[in-house]
Amino acid sequence: MKLTGDATLDFALDRVRVAIFGTVREAAPCAGAIQDAQVEIVSGPDAGIAVTSTPTGYQLRNINWGTFRLRAAKTGYVPADVSMDVLSPGSRGVCDELPAPYEVRQDFLLQRIGSC
Repeated sequence: MKLTGDATLDFALDRVRVAIFGTVREAAPCAGAIQDAQVEIVSGPDAGIAVTSTPTGYQLRNINWGTFRLRAAKTGYVPADVSMDVLSPGSRGVCDELPAPYEVRQDFLLQRIGSC
């Protein structure tokens, strides 16, 4: 494209998204992965988005970066909350070579109510 004279250009920027993934496991003395636990973003960007864990873990995809509070919960277990700050890809503290989407691991450990 060759411009001669005055010109106006409009740019549409798309925000880079992240994926938050991990496992939901039982705390000692019980052991093992917890299937069908709900992992939800309870505050921050994309609050209200939730997924159900599988034996191999969970993954929240296409999430805006920022400060989050996540919760893992399942009937019969004490819920676990965690706060995390996910830096934007390319910002200080994050390797510039990481391809989008940027992935962040967050594991949960739930305590069973009652005995194993």
